[in-house]
Amino acid sequence: MSTRGGGVSQGVYGSLNLGFHVGDDNGAVLTNRKRFFQTLSIPFESVVTAQQVHGAEVRVVTEHDCGTGVRSWEEGLPQTDAMVTDVCDVGLLVLVADCAPVLLHDQKRKAVGIAHGSWRGTAEGIARNTVLKMIAEFGCKPENIRAGIGPSIGPCCYRVGEEVISCLKNAAPDIWNNLLIPKGKDTVFLNLWEALLQQLIEAGIQREKIEIAGICTACHTDLFYSHRRENGKTGRNGAIIALRNQEEHLEACHE
Repeated sequence: MSTRGGGVSQGVYGSLNLGFHVGDDNGAVLTNRKRFFQTLSIPFESVVTAQQVHGAEVRVVTEHDCGTGVRSWEEGLPQTDAMVTDVCDVGLLVLVADCAPVLLHDQKRKAVGIAHGSWRGTAEGIARNTVLKMIAEFGCKPENIRAGIGPSIGPCCYRVGEEVISCLKNAAPDIWNNLLIPKGKDTVFLNLWEALLQQLIEAGIQREKIEIAGICTACHTDLFYSHRRENGKTGRNGAIIALRNQEEHLEACHE
């Protein structure tokens, strides 16, 4: 996952903003993306990203999708908030600024997935859907999947209103009460990490194979962009996952 340092964006977007759709200079965003991908040795034109809409749609990505959305938001996969692939050297990128990135890797089947975990998408089962898509499309077994929930707004800062509370009650009637933390009169905070964790467990992933970063983006705006803390005018962090072609990677390392 990227931090906000090391880029060329200015002002409220300083400095490694990876989002085209937030009002930043497009040329700066393009430079930032190239720097980020190069640092990870991921070819620029092999990355795929989406027009995230805070939903729960999961797309299967192939080599034919390479470069989709990498140069503009408009060219991203439409109506998509999660992606899965079993193709080597294809980078799957999601953009976040408080929402939680969820990364999945099946080392045995050699498949990966990534999801943009907003509260709406979480209420619709985005993490569970992504695991199930890997199972259905690639024959993955949940016991072989490792998962990570990246830096995002934590239960310390994620104050929510009645709309969110109502959606969670309907979406997760058995556990919703454990996801909401009352703090004083008429004040409730959401534990988004726990909500995503429970979906991954429901999908069959073993708890010991799920890692939660536990870093709140709203508490650490020196490192990460935060939509909530910065009143909606800010950049986007990027989370990316890709399968390495191990033979080519080892050859490059030796060279």
